[in-house]
Amino acid sequence: METTKYAYPAQFINEENGSISVFFPDLHGCFTGGYDTLEESAIMAVEALEGYIEVLLENGEKLPTPSKFATLSIPSEIAGAKVCGGCIMFVVADVATAHNPTESIYRYKKR
Repeated sequence: METTKYAYPAQFINEENGSISVFFPDLHGCFTGGYDTLEESAIMAVEALEGYIEVLLENGEKLPTPSKFATLSIPSEIAGAKVCGGCIMFVVADVATAHNPTESIYRYKKR
């Protein structure tokens, strides 16, 4: 089975309580959070992104085009909670594909 890599920008948010949450602004409802370290939140962000993409592809849905890095910023609050800083990074998901993925996002086939 072939794998395809998908890259989406993620907002790594430092919350008031000291935990880190990760939001994918292009993927409605794709987020993970409550982690103590950036490393732990990055690992869980990959898992969240892979699961989200797999479900979309299995349902035959089109993947949205990733935002350009320069258009993104860290919000001052999310869902009413104050944001205490953060960063934006691209997260890469390596998804097994047995179908024809959409051409609308960046793809790099594993060799």
